[in-house]
Amino acid sequence: MVLRIYGLLKTSLVIGGVQTSTHLGIHMFLHMLQNQKSKRSYFLFNFRSEHFLLCRKITSL
Repeated sequence: MVLRIYGLLKTSLVIGGVQTSTHLGIHMFLHMLQNQKSKRSYFLFNFRSEHFLLCRKITSL
C-alpha cells in the first residue's frame, strides 16, 4: 500500500517535472521569437493557442 502511494507520487512528480520543463522551454522559445520582431505574429498566436490547449490537456489528465 505504502509502495503504491509512493509510486503514484513519483509518477506525478515526474509528469510535473516534464510539464514544467516543457512549459519553460516553450516560453523561452516564444520569447526568442518575439525578440526577433519579424512577421511571425500569426505563427506566434497559433503557437500560443496550441500551447494553451496542450497545457489544458496535460492538467486534465
